[in-house]
Amino acid sequence: MKVELSDQAEELVKQQLVGGQYDSADEVIEEALRRLGDDAEYWAEVGRMVEDGRQSLAAGRFTKLTPDLADRIKSEARARRDSTQSQSA
Repeated sequence: MKVELSDQAEELVKQQLVGGQYDSADEVIEEALRRLGDDAEYWAEVGRMVEDGRQSLAAGRFTKLTPDLADRIKSEARARRDSTQSQSA
């Protein structure tokens, strides 16, 4: 398969090669596509979680947000974010 890149995309590929992180343009493109797939999976999961939340709210299943609960939620979200970032690295 042959693909034509815009000048901007080609420059980005060249920058990655000069940086020494990749050995070929193919590797750069494959990594970009892998990350695109990861992002799509992530946002699909976020959508499922939002829908679950909407259904719970409509059914009256919710908890009052207190400062302690908010801190716990933030902590859990940061842990998930860090886990996702370390998996893609």
